[in-house]
Amino acid sequence: MGAAAVSARGLRALAAAALCLVLAACFVSAGPLIGPDETVTPLQPGVYSFHDAEAGEAPEVTWRGEISFTQDGVMTSPAEGFDYQGARMAVLRPGVWIVQHPPEDGEQDEGYAYTLLYADTETEGRYYAELPVCEALSLAVQASLGLELVDDVCTVDSLDTLRDALLAYEVERADDFPAFPEGRSYLVREGDL
Repeated sequence: MGAAAVSARGLRALAAAALCLVLAACFVSAGPLIGPDETVTPLQPGVYSFHDAEAGEAPEVTWRGEISFTQDGVMTSPAEGFDYQGARMAVLRPGVWIVQHPPEDGEQDEGYAYTLLYADTETEGRYYAELPVCEALSLAVQASLGLELVDDVCTVDSLDTLRDALLAYEVERADDFPAFPEGRSYLVREGDL
């Protein structure tokens, strides 16, 4: 399926935890890999909107609401349909964060899903999401990291392994990542709370 730059109407790219279960080859873990000690909060609390871009069409606002963080760095919003509810972030590299999406209520056996969030280097307060897929890694890289694609997921058991896998994913997909690709869905900060 290649890189999951998913942006179909109704399946927002930020709904990665749910998408990972529908699409193939996502990175998952049985338990959380990002705890309070690793958590960072790169987004400023404020009002944000999500713009869903379908190939060849202008982005459409599909969500708007307040985003804030609990004391231990968990993302939260009172607005309905917030796809990052309960998520934590850790640094992958400057300007790029790993997002850990908790399982949906009642689906704890499906584990935690992981996405990437990229800061737009040209527009402050704008970010785009990427759903990294294990199948983008060569079999040699998967083997060197101890990853195995089983039932359409690559299960990781440590944050270090996840970081190594995601950095390798970026290397393998380097030609596909301009600074801020046109036609991609994005989250943008609109103002203060």
